[in-house]
Amino acid sequence: MASASEQSQMKLVCLLPVSTDARIQRRLGALRRHGIDPEVLAFERPQYPGRPPSKAYQSLGVISHGRYVRRLGAIVRALPLVRSACVGADVVYAFSLDLLALAWLATRLSRQKPRFVYEVADVRAVLVGKTVRARIFRAIERHLLRGTSLLVVTSQAYISGFYHGVQNLIDLPHVLIENKPDLDEAAAPKRALRHTRAFTIGYFGLIRCRRSWEALRRIAARGNGRIRVHVRGVPLGIPEFERDVAASPWIEYGGPYLAPDDLPAMYAGIDLCWIAHRMSQHHSLLWNRANRFYEACALHTPMIACTRKTASTRPSPMRSCGWPRLSRSLKSARPDLKTENLKGKSPNAGLGLTFQF
Repeated sequence: MASASEQSQMKLVCLLPVSTDARIQRRLGALRRHGIDPEVLAFERPQYPGRPPSKAYQSLGVISHGRYVRRLGAIVRALPLVRSACVGADVVYAFSLDLLALAWLATRLSRQKPRFVYEVADVRAVLVGKTVRARIFRAIERHLLRGTSLLVVTSQAYISGFYHGVQNLIDLPHVLIENKPDLDEAAAPKRALRHTRAFTIGYFGLIRCRRSWEALRRIAARGNGRIRVHVRGVPLGIPEFERDVAASPWIEYGGPYLAPDDLPAMYAGIDLCWIAHRMSQHHSLLWNRANRFYEACALHTPMIACTRKTASTRPSPMRSCGWPRLSRSLKSARPDLKTENLKGKSPNAGLGLTFQF
């Protein structure tokens, strides 16, 4: 391990896909606590509100969510800035595949080649499947990984399921850093079963799973006031979202939120957290553990998950939170959820609830 003096002299460049991401802010804070003050370059995404970095950073311009081909122009325009920042760098830490490619291009002709660290928090859909495009992107990633010193993953299933099982990369140097929020034990809400009001399901984060959204709409409608849905975060790819919220008296949208600042109050106001996602056999969500999974664990909130085995339905080393389970058919959403079924049960017990879809 490098000494404190060596760490203070190290030049580390961090390339961020968005400046306000809470997970990335935790990484930067950890580096600074260990005596490393990175030079930060970040893209901006207006649809991702959040806490700005605590220290100054260099903006690389604005990009949209997903749409890798459309990002190409912004990435090319950022190349001179990244090339200048990487001069003399010891390490370049890239927080997405396109930024790893950008770092590789920016340092291609450098006399002093930096070491690359590549963090994966989400295996993008463009990397999975049997299409020509997916195969090309996987080949690009394999090529870049050959020159990468360390792969950081937020779920061990990325290694076993994707990098071993799909990419056939067996001996990757990697480290697991899970998405646990910066919350102390005192932040967890003091829960008591409340029999005088409707049950509330929380759906937080990126609201992009149409199947989940349709299921929650049906549950709220058929619950007729007995079950409410509270949504916070950023809706993506659901154009009728605002119309659906306006049409349902049992669904409330509270807008975007700041993590971890707003999390205790958000989770204190719900009884169950929705972490279910629609996925195919090759979908990246098979390996992902979303932020809402760790938030619910930290804040002692039972979760609603799919019956299909995914990273989010495997046991967690964090406190047990209970596992309401879902079947995968949406043909007859029927919320058979009654508060009397929970009488006498601990909020952190395995609740054994079933929503039949």
